[in-house]
Amino acid sequence: MAWIDGNIEESGNNGDLEPGSEIVVYPNPASNTLNLSIYLSSALRLDVEMFDLAGRKVLVDFFKPGSTGYQYASFDISRLSAGYYVLSISQGGRLISRQKIIIR
Repeated sequence: MAWIDGNIEESGNNGDLEPGSEIVVYPNPASNTLNLSIYLSSALRLDVEMFDLAGRKVLVDFFKPGSTGYQYASFDISRLSAGYYVLSISQGGRLISRQKIIIR
């Protein structure tokens, strides 16, 4: 875990989101499904990518909110092997969250 802590920069819940927006990723550790709870002040599409520690992209998905406000999305991660991953969430081409995810 020391390598990932020293080499992966995390952005917090409100790092680069529009003012008034926040994002929570749960559960962590996860096994079959990864959930996002999001308060959005912009209804732009969210691009979701997950990388293994070798930097390989192992998941590409997106979420298109119907409106602003509280939104919830779930992503199937059941095909991923147990291990450490990096989840990147972008909106409008801007990285808004990067978080470490453990899959068991």
